[in-house]
Amino acid sequence: MKKNFVLIFFVLLCSCKSEPETTKNEIINLPTVSKFCFINAIEFKEHAVASVDFIEHEKLSDASKSELGKPIIELPDGYGYFNKEEKLEFFVIADSVKIVMQKFSYDTEGNFLFNQKIILPELKEKVEKEKHPKFMASPYYVEIKGNKIIFLKEIYIP
Repeated sequence: MKKNFVLIFFVLLCSCKSEPETTKNEIINLPTVSKFCFINAIEFKEHAVASVDFIEHEKLSDASKSELGKPIIELPDGYGYFNKEEKLEFFVIADSVKIVMQKFSYDTEGNFLFNQKIILPELKEKVEKEKHPKFMASPYYVEIKGNKIIFLKEIYIP
């Protein structure tokens, strides 16, 4: 009887962990997923969290139009961005995220500073300063590892 009690207690104790522990090696070995998206919002609390809506980047053809629906943005090179389903997903933005913006700031003549590398605090300042930042209307290329955005690049649409 005592052996059964100890065994049951041990099984219960082992099954009560809320989340499996993740080691640094497991995080490093997670696959990186690359996608295109629109950023709906970014909130800064304990961590920066982005709500994103994933979109497709496809060559425009009759087949793609019937499968993916009407393109949101049609590009002059024959490609377009499609949104099959509007669905927000939430991801933490890694503190070490690499961010590349196309319309973040201007030079002295009013031209955009393309491929401008910024850091997360600069993005935070811009988002908090503007109620609905103009750069959230652009599509983005993102790389996600686990549940964290590790790379974010604004796509310039003329």
